[in-house]
Amino acid sequence: MPFPPDKTKQFAVQFACRIPARKELSAAERKALENILRDLDPEMFQIFHEEHNVANLFQASRQHHVGPATITAPSFIFANDSVTLLSLIEWSGSLLRNRTVDTSPLNKKMAHILFEIQNTLKGLRYHRAGKIFEFVIGPFNPEDKRNLLPKLMMDTLADIGELNITFAKYVKLDEEMYNFQTVILYNQLELGHPFDLVVRVDINNRQLAESMDPGEIEKVWGRADKAIAEHLDSIIGYTS
Repeated sequence: MPFPPDKTKQFAVQFACRIPARKELSAAERKALENILRDLDPEMFQIFHEEHNVANLFQASRQHHVGPATITAPSFIFANDSVTLLSLIEWSGSLLRNRTVDTSPLNKKMAHILFEIQNTLKGLRYHRAGKIFEFVIGPFNPEDKRNLLPKLMMDTLADIGELNITFAKYVKLDEEMYNFQTVILYNQLELGHPFDLVVRVDINNRQLAESMDPGEIEKVWGRADKAIAEHLDSIIGYTS
């Protein structure tokens, strides 16, 4: 990784698929989703939310015990155009699953969950797959700025208190084109204050499919796993 592990304060991964647009889920579909998720992994899917809106049609969450605290984080979101499984790996320096940023061992399990959901909801198809890596890294001191993003910016950032960079890079992986949608940001209340860097990278296949099978989705996620470290190294230049 292009930054030391002790700087990673939070790390989460999303396993996502694009689906045909839906305006709603019926009460029966919502109950069927709840039942199948409980059967598949009652630890991952603990809380089912009654409230829903046009964008998010269904949501499940999981409680994580981190030291003396308990945090609740989404573990499943069924949106109007996507299905996402979320895994929180690290929070405030407490590793929740393992001591590596390699989440490839989760790919097969997550693909299996997606296809059990597909078998539960009539007409559900997966057009595109993506894996989203989200990091909160820090704290950094103001003098660290010149070393953070030299590969993206000529400016030393010394007098820039708020930064928000968004770009999409198109990369060929095994003869197929992929999007590397990247967001990098930080926000300092004062220029002399320490700050955290937030990095979000969504790696997904550009070509839409009529209906992806589990093996195809795992292949997309596997390519993302192999590419993420090199991509981060190409944009973040931090050295201690």
